[in-house]
Amino acid sequence: MKIVKNSLVAAIALVTSSAAFAQATTTANFSVSASVLAFCKVSANNIVIAPITAGDTTGPKSSTGGVSVNCTNATTYTLGVPATLTLGLAGGGFDIPSTLAIAAPSGTGAGFGAGKVQSHTVTATIQEAAYENARAGNYSATTTVTLTY
Repeated sequence: MKIVKNSLVAAIALVTSSAAFAQATTTANFSVSASVLAFCKVSANNIVIAPITAGDTTGPKSSTGGVSVNCTNATTYTLGVPATLTLGLAGGGFDIPSTLAIAAPSGTGAGFGAGKVQSHTVTATIQEAAYENARAGNYSATTTVTLTY
């Protein structure tokens, strides 16, 4: 009986000392945040008006080009091009005035994933009066499309 009593005392002592060294726990809350900034990018295709034949009196000559816009989802934007553009003869000496217009010059971004590009059309027009006395040659100019968001 003495052995059982000593064993029982030893077991109680072991449990008591283990409880004294038990680990305590506590918690704390924290947050995670992120900011997505508005961002847009724009690209444009060149516009080439078909060759004009001397004596052509069929009216204005026009052609179109595409402007592509990618913006952060739900970011509103507007596009702008100059209303007029003077095409210069290669080598100088003669100019042809033209006009530029952009269809649907504003939109709302859809994000940057596949199929999210917003397409717009720019039309360049040369009036008959501007080309009827033009010299033969290649005319060109460079301009800028402006994207504001």
